[in-house]
Amino acid sequence: MEQNLGYILQQGLNALQLSSFYLPLALAFAIMQAITGRVFLAFGDVAMFASFAAVYVCFDSLLQGNGDMSSAVLSLVAAMACGGALGAAVARLFLGEQLLRVPLAYMIASVGLAITLQEAMRLQSQSRDVWVPPLFGGQYVLEFTGPYTVRVATMPALSAVASVLAVTGVAFLLTRTTFGLHWRATSQSARLAALTGVNAARISALSFALAGALSGLTGWTSAISYGGADFSIGL
Repeated sequence: MEQNLGYILQQGLNALQLSSFYLPLALAFAIMQAITGRVFLAFGDVAMFASFAAVYVCFDSLLQGNGDMSSAVLSLVAAMACGGALGAAVARLFLGEQLLRVPLAYMIASVGLAITLQEAMRLQSQSRDVWVPPLFGGQYVLEFTGPYTVRVATMPALSAVASVLAVTGVAFLLTRTTFGLHWRATSQSARLAALTGVNAARISALSFALAGALSGLTGWTSAISYGGADFSIGL
């Protein structure tokens, strides 16, 4: 009986770690889809782009003699900043009225962006995977040995905590702040929100940046938890 309970607990913890990988990306998709009403298919490649930033910053931090925690935090900031900046840049390309007017054109344009990001990183990395030494190697935040061993490694636990904190922070932002009120109004009707004094264009652009930052968090989890980045991982 104890062995079965231990197995179930370990599988539940594994599922929690995996969900922390997908949750920020799903929330990013929901934020942008609510604003545009269109399907954006390049989120995975935004995360891929940020994963390279995470690997390079983490590796540089380790070379400078910083500890694992400092390197993890610095790479997280870099990945989210990279994703946010890319989201803001995408907003200037994808928020035009002509593109939004035709859903299929918007979706195809997002596929074009995904291909562009993939090819850019393929050329930059010379079609090779880039790796970073595993952080917190062999360390566990939870280790219970008994009839069935239950373990939670430090790095997956850190990524799960970062994911939960980010999603909780965004939930607070969208439900308890003026920006959130304007975001909800814009997502319901950008034209009506503009008539009531809301800068709908600015809210939409900030939403793209926020979605990009969340995608960057997923890229960081992919790169640092699994130890590397690849230009095709976005697909």
